[in-house]
Amino acid sequence: MSITLTAAHVCGVVLLREDGAALLQHRDDIPGIADPGLWVFPGGHREADETPEDAARREFVEETRYRCGDLKPLTSIQGADWGYGQDFQLEFFWSRFDGVQSYECLEGQAVRFVTRVEAEQLPRCPYLTTVWDQALARASAPGLSRVPYTNLPAQISELQPALRAAFDRVIASGQYIMGPRLAEFEERFAALCQTDFAIGVADGTSALQLVWQAYGLGPGDEVITAPNSFVATASSIAMSGAKPVFADVGADLNLDPEAVAAAITPRTKGIVPVHLAGRPARMDEIRRIAEKHNLFVLEDAAQAVGARLHGKPAGSWGNAAAFSLHPLKNLFAYGDGGAIATSSPSLKDTLRQARNHGLRNREQCDYWSGNNRLDELQAALLLVNLGAFEQWTERRRALAERYHQLLSDVVEVPLQGPGEYCVYQTYVIQADHRDELQNHLQAHGVEALIHYRTPLHLQPAAANLGYRAGDFPVAERAAQRILSLPLFPAMTHAQQDRVGELIHQFYQRRC
Repeated sequence: MSITLTAAHVCGVVLLREDGAALLQHRDDIPGIADPGLWVFPGGHREADETPEDAARREFVEETRYRCGDLKPLTSIQGADWGYGQDFQLEFFWSRFDGVQSYECLEGQAVRFVTRVEAEQLPRCPYLTTVWDQALARASAPGLSRVPYTNLPAQISELQPALRAAFDRVIASGQYIMGPRLAEFEERFAALCQTDFAIGVADGTSALQLVWQAYGLGPGDEVITAPNSFVATASSIAMSGAKPVFADVGADLNLDPEAVAAAITPRTKGIVPVHLAGRPARMDEIRRIAEKHNLFVLEDAAQAVGARLHGKPAGSWGNAAAFSLHPLKNLFAYGDGGAIATSSPSLKDTLRQARNHGLRNREQCDYWSGNNRLDELQAALLLVNLGAFEQWTERRRALAERYHQLLSDVVEVPLQGPGEYCVYQTYVIQADHRDELQNHLQAHGVEALIHYRTPLHLQPAAANLGYRAGDFPVAERAAQRILSLPLFPAMTHAQQDRVGELIHQFYQRRC
C-alpha cells in the first residue's frame, strides 16, 4: 500500500547504552545538509511506502550498519518548534544497545556513543537533549527504579489542610504585605537561630546583598569567601562594588581557616563562610580570625537552617547570616523567600528599612533601596512548614546515616565532624568516575545532580579577578568528584536501597 506524505518526515533512533549514553552522528558541515556540523541522532527521511518504524530502522542501518532489535515509539515533534519549518515532522524511536554488534560511520563525519553529560559541551541539534531525556525516562520507567532528586508534593501531603487554611486566612484578611504573619515568622525564625532578630526578605540573594548594603561595603573593599559555593555568594560581593577574594576549602568542603587568614589584606572588610550542604563551617576558628582583624562576618547559611556547631546554630556565629527559603531548601517557601538573622539592633533597623525602598515611613525615603520584602502569604505558609521542620530534619539525618552505611565502602560519604550537627540539605558524595556514575544513575531513573560543577573562580564572570585553574586545588578536585544523591524526607528505604544498589553495580562492573 502506498502512503502519501504531506510533509518532510524524518525518522530517527535513540540507541541507549546501559549507562545512558546514546549513539550520535556528527553531521557533515557542508551546504545543503540539515544540521551541518552538529551532533544528531542517526536517522533520515521516510519514503512514501514506509511506516515510520521501517524508515527509522532502514536509515539507522544505512548510517551506522547497526541493526536495531525492538524499536519502541518515543516521540513525534513538529519541525517548526525547532526551526525546521512548518512542513517538517520528526519522529523518534528508542532501543537498547545489545553490546555485541559493531557500528561505524557510513554517512556524516563520525558516529560514536556520547554520554549525556558530554553532550552538554557539544554542538548539537536543538531537540537532542529533550528527546534524549524522554528516552532515558522510558528506559527507566518501571515503578521503583524512578528515584527523583526531591518530591515536595509527597513531603507536604499531610500539611495540605493546614497550608490551605493558612492561605485562606491571608486572603480573607486583605493584608498581603508586611502583616502579622511576617512578624510572627520573623520572631519564630529568630528563635530557631538563637538570635535576637530575623528579617524576612524576598530571597537568599537579597539577604546577602542587603547585609552588604547595610554594612556599607563598596569599591576598594575585599571580602573573603569560598570558591565552591553558589554564584550568589560571590555576586552579592561584586554587585556592591567590592572584590570577592577566594580562599580554599578543607576536607569538609567548607572554608579552611588557615587559608582565610592567609588571604587577608589591608583591604579586607569581611568573611563569608558558607555552610555548604547543611554542614556547619569551622565558625569558632573563623570568628577568632575575624575578631583579631576586626572583620565583619556574614554567614551564608542558605543551605543550613537548623545546622549547629557545638550546640550553637548556624546563623548565630557571625554579625549576620543570610538564609535562602527556596523550595529546594530544608525550610522552604512556595516560591522564592529568604531571611536574615542578626543580634544587632542597629543592623536590624537598617535592614528592615532597606528591604522596603529605604522608606522611614510612607512619606519619607532616607536613601535609595529596592523592594526585597517577604510576602505575607509566603510567611503564613512558612509558619506551617516550621511546625514540621524538626521532623523533616531528623528524617533527613536518619536517611543520611543510612546512606553512610550503604555507600561508605565504595564512595566518600559526608560524615559529621566533632561537634557538628549537619542537616544534609544535599547529600554530597565524592566519587571516582563521577560523570560516568551520574550517567549510570540517570539512565536507571535516579536523579543525581552536581552542586557545583564549575568553581566560582573559574566562572566567566570571575575572569577579571585574575584567578586560574590550580589556584584552589582542594575545591577544584572536589568539583570533579562531587555528586548529590536524592535525599528528601518522603524518600522511602526502597528508593534509597535502589540508589545504593546501582552505585555498587557501577563499581563492580568497573572491576
